[in-house]
Amino acid sequence: MGDKEGKSSRNDPGSHKYQDLRVLYANVDNSIMSKYDELCVLLHDKQYDVVSLTEIKPKHGEIPDLSVMQIQGYDLFTSDLQAKDTRGTCLYIKSSLSAIQVKPQMGSFQDCTWAAVKGPDNTSLLIGSVYRSGSPSLAVTRDN
Repeated sequence: MGDKEGKSSRNDPGSHKYQDLRVLYANVDNSIMSKYDELCVLLHDKQYDVVSLTEIKPKHGEIPDLSVMQIQGYDLFTSDLQAKDTRGTCLYIKSSLSAIQVKPQMGSFQDCTWAAVKGPDNTSLLIGSVYRSGSPSLAVTRDN
């Protein structure tokens, strides 16, 4: 339920408006688990609605189990973390926003995660987390 000025109440998920979304983007640059505790504190303090992270896979070592990446109050959506030659992306979206993962046909490009969030008046907002390597050789390979 919104207030008299038509602004949405952050406690009522049904009244959420797109311009009220609090979004955070970060490049983790090695493994989400190396930044996990910091991320949990940040989400608790700042109450972001959407968090987009890139380069969540470790450069060397094992890919973390998705169950240990969960954060209470958020739904986690990830790219295919088993895909070769990718760095991994994810979205944490507040559970109250009732997001669903969307998997568009992207050809051979796999370093992306997409989710749709329900908005006012039966509209939806497509939110994405996309990683593109700064390495020219990888960028050319992925574009073909």
